[in-house]
Amino acid sequence: MAKKVFITGANVFLGAALQEYFKEQQPFFKIFGVDCRISLSSRHFFLCSLNNQKEILEIISRLRPDYILYLAGGRMNMEKDILSVKVLPHTRVAVHGPCL
Repeated sequence: MAKKVFITGANVFLGAALQEYFKEQQPFFKIFGVDCRISLSSRHFFLCSLNNQKEILEIISRLRPDYILYLAGGRMNMEKDILSVKVLPHTRVAVHGPCL
């Protein structure tokens, strides 16, 4: 079964590069993402700001990703919120930048 990867900041430089990398690794990975500026044309991507904590946590709870790559700027404590979602005990979170 494919591992689910959820990328915040999916349209930024690093997020876009990682999307391409994981697409090349299919069928081992299934890519999902969120970005606040540009709507991505896919049912696997969401237009949403990290400031909308409720919606982001709902998306993550619904997707139940195996990996979260936190690459977006903005809400500095969001990774703590993500880690606190109780339905994701198996999820691994990677944070880029000084967010902790």
